[in-house]
Parts: sequence; structure tokens; C-alpha cells
Amino acid sequence: WNEDFTAQTEHASILDANNSGRVLNQPAGFSKLTIWDNFTIQGGNASDNHGGGASLQANGRLENCIIEYNKTTNSKTGGGCALTNGGQLYNCVIRKNTADGNGGGVRTWNDATIVNCLIADNTANGTGGGIYIQQHANNEGTSKLAKIIHCTIVNNNQTKSEPTDAEKTYCGIRCDVNAKADQLFVNNVIWGNKVNDVVGDQQMNDKIVNYNTRTGNAFHGTVPSGYNSGANAQVSLSQNNTDADKGPFFKDPSNGDYSMTYQSKLIDQKEYVAESGSVDLAGNSRLVNEKVDLGCYEFQWTKTHK
Repeated sequence: WNEDFTAQTEHASILDANNSGRVLNQPAGFSKLTIWDNFTIQGGNASDNHGGGASLQANGRLENCIIEYNKTTNSKTGGGCALTNGGQLYNCVIRKNTADGNGGGVRTWNDATIVNCLIADNTANGTGGGIYIQQHANNEGTSKLAKIIHCTIVNNNQTKSEPTDAEKTYCGIRCDVNAKADQLFVNNVIWGNKVNDVVGDQQMNDKIVNYNTRTGNAFHGTVPSGYNSGANAQVSLSQNNTDADKGPFFKDPSNGDYSMTYQSKLIDQKEYVAESGSVDLAGNSRLVNEKVDLGCYEFQWTKTHK
């Protein structure tokens, strides 16, 4: 695995539940923002509720953390983490977690924010190998918002037995929403996610395109309807990492390095937005040229590359 990112330079504190329960549990929302910074969260095993490694609610944030080797059982979702009513992930790596239900890496419920995160090599025994998004309106009909920005969602796997044709379309991300649910889905990479260890023809289901902002994402496979017109035009990727025309050119995906080489189709694709932040997952400047790259890493140009 690639070890070159900020969260891993000073992550001396390891929180390990030793397979005996959830590692970090926020039972209710906080009135002020509370950040857990530079932790490794591992060895969680949740059977009572969602989120094997961590469960966060309003004003709870994990930042610069590694969330790995956690799991849920009893059909619970979110093997790595569950975000409920405002939980947040910034600059985190969520990898090698397993959910007995949906969402091998992350499960969200209503408001949630995920920015500059790598979500890779997670497994859902249900659907949505990387992320499972659930959103519903409250009693007043107020819209709920899920924000997923500059994330790299790759090489996740859903292992549901005999999935339907519809279920096969959301091996990377599954989204269940209603008419009051919104998503801000911007500048992400969705690539190489699998159905029972076979790379899926479509990486996320069409429901995520409802009621949302969906600009500047890169997909491998069939792009959900509504994503390829006007301002919503997306970047199409090849399953072949080093395809000359459409390859993402990740440095070493087999060993977990999803930063890019200079040939990548993901470089300098979209305008900078405030939600992009000032640095990428590796702590490098996000705005190197006039446009930003897609995903959690920003390529750092040098005179040699140019």
C-alpha cells in the first residue's frame, strides 16, 4: 500500500477494538465541531448497529485517519464507518473493511460529508462495495444533503449472492434516496469496482443523479443516465489503467497507490471549487495549475514533466 500521505506521517495513535466491538462511537450529535485527527482505527466489529470502525453524527469528524480492517455483522452496513445526520470524513483512507450488509467502506444516512478520501479494497456482502448512501427527508420535508467531493472510490467489491441486474450496477456506490434528498457529487473518481470479483459494467446506480449537482467526475464503465450532458459531462475511463486514451494511469493500484503519473486522464480536468480544499490527501497543493485533478490526489507538475 502507498504510505505517502499526510494521515500516515504522524499516526502514532492506534485505536484497536481487537474484534470485540466498535472502535469509536458518537452516540448523538454535538453542538460544536469535534475532530479526531491522525488516528488509525482498526479491529472494529459491530453487530448491534451500523459502522464497524466508527459511527459519527452531527459535528463529529475524522480527519487524516486510516480506517482499516473493521467489519459489521448481522446484516449491518458501513464496514469501515457510518455517518449519520452530519458525520464527516476529511483526508482519510478507508480500506480493507467488510460489511455484512451494504456499504463495505462507508454508509451515510441523511446529511454527510466525505472530502479528499481514498475508499478502496472494501467488501460488502450486500451491495455498494465502496459507499452506501441512504437519504430521507425529515418530518418537515427538509432536504438532506450528502457531499462527496474529490474522493477516489476504487477496487471495492460486492459479493451478494445472485445479484439482480439492477444490483450489479452499483458495485462502487449504491444510492437510495427519496424526492427530498440531494447530493453534491463533484470531482470524484469511480473505477475498477467489482461484482463478485469481476469488474462491473456500471459502477454506481442511476438514483444518485436525482436532485443533485454532479460535475467533474470520472467513471469506468457505463455512466449513469443524466451524467453526460452539458455542464454535467463526465470523464470516461478505460478499465485498462494504462490505456493511452482513457487510462487513469494510477502509479501502482495493485499495491494501493492511486496517485497518478503524468499521462493520467484525471489531471487538470475541472475548475477549482471551495469545497476542494487547499491540499490533497498527500498534503500537496490542490491548485497546481488553473484547473484541478479528479480524485483525492493532485499531480505535482515539474519542469521534467512539462
